[in-house]
Amino acid sequence: MENVCSSLESPQCPEGYQLKGSDCVSTETLACPEDTKLEGEHCVSIDAPTCEGDARFDGTNCVVTTPECETGKYFNGKDCVTINQPSCTSGTIFDGHRCVSSNRPECPVGSLPSHGTCITNSRPSCKSGSVLVGDDCVTGPPQCDKGLIFDGTQCVTIDHPTCPPSYKWVNEECVNTEVKGCEPGYTLRNGKCVSDVRPECEPGTSFNGTACVGDAPECPPDTVFDGTECASEEIPGCPTGLKFNGKKCVAETDPSCPTNTKWDAASKECIGDKPPQCPPGQEFNGEHCALVDGECMEFEYCPARSLGVVLFDGAKM
Repeated sequence: MENVCSSLESPQCPEGYQLKGSDCVSTETLACPEDTKLEGEHCVSIDAPTCEGDARFDGTNCVVTTPECETGKYFNGKDCVTINQPSCTSGTIFDGHRCVSSNRPECPVGSLPSHGTCITNSRPSCKSGSVLVGDDCVTGPPQCDKGLIFDGTQCVTIDHPTCPPSYKWVNEECVNTEVKGCEPGYTLRNGKCVSDVRPECEPGTSFNGTACVGDAPECPPDTVFDGTECASEEIPGCPTGLKFNGKKCVAETDPSCPTNTKWDAASKECIGDKPPQCPPGQEFNGEHCALVDGECMEFEYCPARSLGVVLFDGAKM
């Protein structure tokens, strides 16, 4: 974090947890039932799904290699597929790709699983006089010596630079104040003698105060220079019911949407007249259905009330 004073000591987490970003994360791994392993948010059987007879599991279906299919199997255009679903070991079910345990990963008491880790209800703590902001313990803005101010990056003086005798600070430079006049052909400007002769440019160009520039670009007949290209002066004609928007012919009316929805030009979607509906005791927060009292994080499930804890995930929900 830039432009703030941060404590040299890192935020502290309860015993058995370590700081990860702005969360206290359990050092214990998620626990799964015997003969299963953790993959993402699921406990997955260590045994691959099995198929009957000479069929093999291709990751989704039970298939055989020959296009001439036996009784009870059919050719799906690529493989012979059995009508039976792959079978899984006890305690797991086939989810279309793998055997998944019916039990969810478990965390220590006082924490819940979140994206492969266990999140505790305790916030990282900072010493007195500092607050947790992001990953740092922040004590406040830096202090500068007298006569200096912090400009967001460094301490700078509030006074102008000091110029040599007979000079003063004018327009970001030291200007000689003792120059009274200049030689013929020069004019005194801000303590400097400036030539009265304008800089010369090549034929066909003129001095614009900073550079030699040419005349406006020339375009073919019936076209004008629009600042980038030679464009026709006539507006393109569009079929009936269409109009030219500066780039192409578009419909004069907005797209039509199904009943109970209306066109939203910003999102380019048909938006429902009513907001998303949530179960009793919850409200839509723009992304999820969240508890109205805000005492629980928005996990796939949330047994915080039974645990007697309030979860924290970087910001109070």
